Amino acid sequence: MSQSQVMTPPVEPSLTRFVETGSGRLAARLLLIGAMLAVWQFVPGKALRFWMSGPVDIVTRLWTWIFDGSLWQHLGATVAAMTLGYGIGTAVGISLGFLFGFLPKLHRVLSPYITALYAMPKIALAPLFIIVFGIGIESRVALVAITVFFLILNSTLDGVRNVDRDLTQALSLMGATRSEVIRKVLVPAALPWIFTGMRISVRYAFTNTLLAELISANMGIGFLIEYYSGIFDATGTYAAILVLVIMSVGLTEVLTRVEQAMARGHGRA
Repeated sequence: MSQSQVMTPPVEPSLTRFVETGSGRLAARLLLIGAMLAVWQFVPGKALRFWMSGPVDIVTRLWTWIFDGSLWQHLGATVAAMTLGYGIGTAVGISLGFLFGFLPKLHRVLSPYITALYAMPKIALAPLFIIVFGIGIESRVALVAITVFFLILNSTLDGVRNVDRDLTQALSLMGATRSEVIRKVLVPAALPWIFTGMRISVRYAFTNTLLAELISANMGIGFLIEYYSGIFDATGTYAAILVLVIMSVGLTEVLTRVEQAMARGHGRA
């Protein structure tokens, strides 16, 4: 084959090389978002503007909420309900998970009732909680707590059941007391399972908080979405949804960082 017949690789376009870099990907994403927002702002006519609003109107409404303080009140209500429900559900779930793990006969007696409650969609309990606790934060906390409780309970039980029984028996034969076996073997072995349940249940806690606010509430981001959609205020509805998107992205980022930290800690261990 002559030298003139040797195939030379095509030169990669400079635009493609730029997009493959970190700054290039960021610029491409920003350009795409800018194009979508421009189309959304200028293309719809007056007939569609009532239903679709516009990015400028949405940002203006959100800016108004920030400076008049109403956004922080509703955001605080959502975060408070989620945090309280998550904390209560986690504490009770871990406690009963260890109790049932250490007392398997008690768990076998109560297992049918626990399974029945776990299988039932928790959102179906929201109307009952509203009747019992009202439309305040208490009903939302109860819904989040019972959702998180079953997830943490099952994770803790799985962790206790997967403990190496040979190790616990060996420690008992060496004279270790039951409390020492629990403290030095069972609890450390169950912790990864508990952390996994806690990580998974955060998303369920966030989702059920918003669902409870959509059903009936007097505060919260879900309440804002329901209120403004009920009065056909597209701008307010989109602004509340934008807050929800920002919250979801922030929560996902926090969970990702926690998972990475846990993975690094497990790798060093």
